[in-house]
Amino acid sequence: MTGDATAASAESETAPRVTVVAGSPTEVELAAAHAVIAAVLAEQHERGVERVDPPVDHWSSRARQMRQPLAPGPGAWAASRGMRG
Repeated sequence: MTGDATAASAESETAPRVTVVAGSPTEVELAAAHAVIAAVLAEQHERGVERVDPPVDHWSSRARQMRQPLAPGPGAWAASRGMRG
């Protein structure tokens, strides 16, 4: 392998992958989106910005759906917050 082929191979292994999940973009639209994403990633790399995962939305978390049903009655409000006593 030549130096150019080795560099291209290493670059393709580390390049982010993009998947189209809806619609049917043209080759030109895909190329434009790829250029924008590559430019943003290159700029962030120059600045030394680390990749940050999006924050977790606790309101729509599945863990909130797995609770016991609330039972009305005396002391129910305190019991629903774990303040039994």
